[in-house]
Amino acid sequence: MITNPMIPLSADTVSIRREYQQWDATHSTMKDTPPSDGRDYIRHAQNLLPFLEAIAEFHPFVKGEYLPTSHCIDSHALLLGAVASFKAVIQYEQNRRENELRVTAVFLAQTDAMRVVLE
Repeated sequence: MITNPMIPLSADTVSIRREYQQWDATHSTMKDTPPSDGRDYIRHAQNLLPFLEAIAEFHPFVKGEYLPTSHCIDSHALLLGAVASFKAVIQYEQNRRENELRVTAVFLAQTDAMRVVLE
């Protein structure tokens, strides 16, 4: 994270930075020794979303630190779009995995029903 040493940090900023550092340490561990369960990746990505959403919310254009030029508007729209897309992909994957569990339950019920034929 890039910071300006002339701007004092609020308690919230320090807390967010500490949480991000914890997330980043976990990320480094995951890269070095990938977990066997893919659900950990989704949970890990979900934990990144609050940081991305905060950046998108407090982008310099939104805070009024830049004049509203087309470059600032375009970069802000791009940032919001990227965060929204990332969030949508995470949600899609969660839904897919939940659906996969439902399909497995249906197969189990069907197998149970077919077992009756053999009895």
